[in-house]
Amino acid sequence: MGRFMAEASLAAAHPTYLLVRQPLIPSKATIVKTFQDKGAIVIQGVMNDTEFMQKILKEYQIDIVISTVGGAHGLLDQLTLVEAMKSVNTIKRFLPSEFGHDVDRADPVEPGLAMYKEKRLVRRVIEESGIPYTYICCNSIASWPYYNNCHPSQLPPPLDQMHIYG
Repeated sequence: MGRFMAEASLAAAHPTYLLVRQPLIPSKATIVKTFQDKGAIVIQGVMNDTEFMQKILKEYQIDIVISTVGGAHGLLDQLTLVEAMKSVNTIKRFLPSEFGHDVDRADPVEPGLAMYKEKRLVRRVIEESGIPYTYICCNSIASWPYYNNCHPSQLPPPLDQMHIYG
C-alpha cells in the first residue's frame, strides 16, 4: 500500500517523505531508491519512537501524515505516532492505516478480530487526540484477501480433494 501512496504523492508533485525501517530487503531497497530518484526524502527509523517522530515532524514541517503500516507489523505503533503529532501541533490531516473494511461496522471472527480490535483502539485514540483525520474504508482493496477469488463458473470442480469451510 505504501508504494502506491508514494507513487501518487510524487506524481502529484507533493513533498513526499518516506519513513523506512532497516534493514531493507533488496526488492524494497530498489523501490525506495526509485522514489528517492523521483524526489522523495527517505528517513530511516521506526515509528514507535516518540522523540524521533517529533523531531522528524518538526524538522521537515510535515503537516499531512499518511500511515500505511499493516498487519502485525505496526498498527499499534500508530499510537506513538499520534502522541508525536499531538506534541508538534502542526498536523493538518492524518490518514491512519485503514484501507480496508470499516472496523467499527464489521463483525469479524478470529484471526481477523484481533487486528480489528487494534484498529479500533487506534481509532479511539485518534478521535480523542483532536488531530484532524480521515479514515479510508475501501473494503477488499487490491483483491486482498481474495487474490484467487474468481467467478464460480471459471473454477473447475475438484477431482481429488474438497475444502469445506464453516
